[in-house]
Amino acid sequence: MKGGDQKTFTREANESPNLVAGDVVVIFEEQEHKYFKREGVHLRMRKRITLIEALLGFQFVVRHLDDRILLVKSEPGVVYRPGDVKAIMEEGMPAHRDPFTTGNLYIEIEVEFPRKLTEDQAKMFARIFPVPRGVPAANGAQEAKLVSVDIEQERRKFQYIENSRKPAYSEDRVDESDQTQCRTQ
Repeated sequence: MKGGDQKTFTREANESPNLVAGDVVVIFEEQEHKYFKREGVHLRMRKRITLIEALLGFQFVVRHLDDRILLVKSEPGVVYRPGDVKAIMEEGMPAHRDPFTTGNLYIEIEVEFPRKLTEDQAKMFARIFPVPRGVPAANGAQEAKLVSVDIEQERRKFQYIENSRKPAYSEDRVDESDQTQCRTQ
């Protein structure tokens, strides 16, 4: 059952002589979990791995809701990318009214990249991986530099600017009776 579902136990409330017992109604409330998020019968979790684990493989343990310990191993030879979603089949929640049907446990992979590389590390990667060729610059292209930003701070800043900005030429008024009409020839 999921949050908001209810179960009624007919005539199970307190009994009194000469009175019919009332119903007991239980309303289920779903609590947030530290690792799992419920999506219907499926469970979803995120797992952060290092770049080297993404390239060479990893394993980790998951304590399931019923306290079983699952050993999760990456597929040999697979390179994991940020945002990849993998599944452990039938490790989700049982379906309501069908406990033999079980959802899946989906694991979204988050890859931690190093902030910087030393010169030696960069040379090592250049030996292992093909170095991308530069894109030829178009005639008259202007070089643009990438800088790090806090995207949420940028959104707030520009939202403030948009909300406080007056429309351009707000003082100009157009007299609609004085507008020239287009003519067909």
